[in-house]
Amino acid sequence: MVSLLIAAFGAFLICGAFGLIYNIQSPLLLALAGGVGALGCVAYQIVVDLGGGEPEASFVGAVVFSLAAWAASHFTHEPVIMFQAPALIPLVPGGDIYRMMSAFLVGEWSKGLEWGATAMAVAGMLLFGMLIVSAVPYSWSHLKQLGKDTWHF
Repeated sequence: MVSLLIAAFGAFLICGAFGLIYNIQSPLLLALAGGVGALGCVAYQIVVDLGGGEPEASFVGAVVFSLAAWAASHFTHEPVIMFQAPALIPLVPGGDIYRMMSAFLVGEWSKGLEWGATAMAVAGMLLFGMLIVSAVPYSWSHLKQLGKDTWHF
């Protein structure tokens, strides 16, 4: 439980700092961006603690922070990307890419390929989680508009 709180606090600070880099100037928006990132990292950590792999945990984290980013966007009338971009940073598989490059440099090709495949799987699951959450509102509005056009008497 303590490690979960530490992860949430660290993610909140990291996402807030990246919010500053991305030129979020309002303290409320910075706090929301940090909170969105903290939610994604907590979801990631819960899946890892329950025995899930890194790609599965990344998918769940991406879905959670994307849902939270859409909610924050709706609440503040700001673009979704303002909350999604900082929240993505703590879940990016930088450590796996570093281990891959280190293995390649010392000639451990099979280990490097293994780390590279893990990094690609994590990145793909992050993308897939964000894509699914982002596609639902657009699909819903498209279906509503299609229904209006089709059933017009």
